[in-house]
Amino acid sequence: MTKRHTGIGILFAILLWSGMAAAAEASAEVRVTTGGGEGESTADDDGYLSDDKAVEEEENKPMWLGLGIRAGGGGNILLKPDGVSDIPDIGGAPFRKGGGGLAGGGGAFIEARWLKGHLGLEVGVWNERNRTWTTQSMDDPFTGASVGNNKFIYYYSVVHFPLLLEAHILKKNHRVSFGLGPEFTIGLASTDVKIQSDVVNSDNVRVKRTNDVLGAFNIGWGVKFGDWVVGLDLKTTYNFTQPRDYSDRVSPRSGGFQVLGSHTIDFRLAVNLMYEIGLPR
Repeated sequence: MTKRHTGIGILFAILLWSGMAAAAEASAEVRVTTGGGEGESTADDDGYLSDDKAVEEEENKPMWLGLGIRAGGGGNILLKPDGVSDIPDIGGAPFRKGGGGLAGGGGAFIEARWLKGHLGLEVGVWNERNRTWTTQSMDDPFTGASVGNNKFIYYYSVVHFPLLLEAHILKKNHRVSFGLGPEFTIGLASTDVKIQSDVVNSDNVRVKRTNDVLGAFNIGWGVKFGDWVVGLDLKTTYNFTQPRDYSDRVSPRSGGFQVLGSHTIDFRLAVNLMYEIGLPR
């Protein structure tokens, strides 16, 4: 594991620890303020349960189970690979400087919460379509002069399986969550490549599917309406298994190239709808 991977892993752990500490502090606050009296009124002016009643209802259940659906999208970053200094631009050499992209998709998830609703575990499946591109100049290897530009665009589909440990902060009918964990991906077959160039033929470029292990960090916010929760999630992932060396990402094939269908970092914003029930004691 490289120093960069270790640093990112430590950062993820610190973020989750901060979220769990905040959840524990919020739980302690609730226990202090729910001792009885007028603080336990049934509803406020907005029609919500009061802070005490809403959180007390959450904490009185030993376990909560939820089933939900989610849809959204975001951006991708393909970081510059190592080992590109000896590769000339002539003939293409796609993605030698990295690239950017967009993605969108949807899926379903199951969430369980324990410890008065403050500790959670989420397991899900997410299918998305990715579009990654880069524009780079082509140089004459003898004179160094630019002989034109290539724009490479490739498409690939990936199925994600996140497994997130979550810390929840409960407040009134709202909740904030912090999740951290691995996300496993399975690449689906794809040969959809577009090249805007007078030199390289897109028929000679292919996308190779790959399976990866990502580290994911998620911040979620939700509002509860009866047994339903409507929420937003902002998630970022880092690809721990993507090859660092250029020759492992882009390999020659007969008359062209084969590009690995993956990216290094992504950001996703998603809307979700979940049905949740509390199990009785």
